[in-house]
Amino acid sequence: MITPRDGLRAVVNYNIIIVIIICLFMITIIMHSVAAQTNQTIAYYEGRYNVSITVDERFGTYAGYISGPYVGGYGANPYNGRKASTLQATFSFPDTSREAIPSGKYLELWLESTVMTSIDRIDYGYRIGVEFNREYTIVWSEVWKFCEGLRPECWTPRAWLLHGHGVVINANPSDKITVRMRWEGDYVRFYYSINSGSFVKFSEFKKAPESQNAFSLGYYVVWGVPAKYLQFALFSPSSIGGGGWKALIEYPRYVNSTGSYLINYARSVQGPNSWLDAVWRWGSDTYANVNAYYDRNSSIGKYKILFYWTTSTLSDDTILWQ
Repeated sequence: MITPRDGLRAVVNYNIIIVIIICLFMITIIMHSVAAQTNQTIAYYEGRYNVSITVDERFGTYAGYISGPYVGGYGANPYNGRKASTLQATFSFPDTSREAIPSGKYLELWLESTVMTSIDRIDYGYRIGVEFNREYTIVWSEVWKFCEGLRPECWTPRAWLLHGHGVVINANPSDKITVRMRWEGDYVRFYYSINSGSFVKFSEFKKAPESQNAFSLGYYVVWGVPAKYLQFALFSPSSIGGGGWKALIEYPRYVNSTGSYLINYARSVQGPNSWLDAVWRWGSDTYANVNAYYDRNSSIGKYKILFYWTTSTLSDDTILWQ
């Protein structure tokens, strides 16, 4: 039998539990507030010179990015549900000396696409690229899982590097390295070719159950954020100045059920606007003092963009070709 004293003790214990729950809730709010005020490292680019994934406060909410200066182009036609089974581009570093790249630093050219899922606020990012450093040329493949936040597994934005694989190749700076990532059933397989030679598969990744089997294309505004689902860009973890290097992207294209197509409308993108979904972006900073030759400002022709170090900076959202 419960006596009045027992009942009092039960009420007191219940009140203590409520107080503890409230305290835990307040601590969580305070921690989130601190994270919003200061950049917070939440994941690491495994084995890649400690380049970090960070979150900051932007557009009144959390946002994430891969740290480092970034400049490139994006397929600027509207999304309209457009998908691709294969993405491809050709990369090189013409008129470039390895001595121009400081020890421990590198330049990378990337071809990137967002892959959507059946789960709200979860996206995947697939990319393939070429790294040029003082000693080696490396082809890279990466698959990222991005959470936009407000989910049980990630109340604030979080990113996971699910797959990262690099292979050193025998290539000179001016060699044309064509990279390709292609859906083959439930796998994305990553390939490279040097100077129009045979394609070599160097990596593969099996998709998550919730993932679509297609790369997204085009431009789409999500929650007021201008997402660019297909991007091709120059990236480095820190700015590499002084000249002595160039980086060339040529003939970005996609394949779908009706054929193979070059990206016929491209605009420039700087790191702060390199959104791959409503929260995450591929770069963080404008690549200052890097400009480019492209169809609209030179005789280089369509479907090409040549980056170089100079005293000016490529403006964001400039028409490259159309």
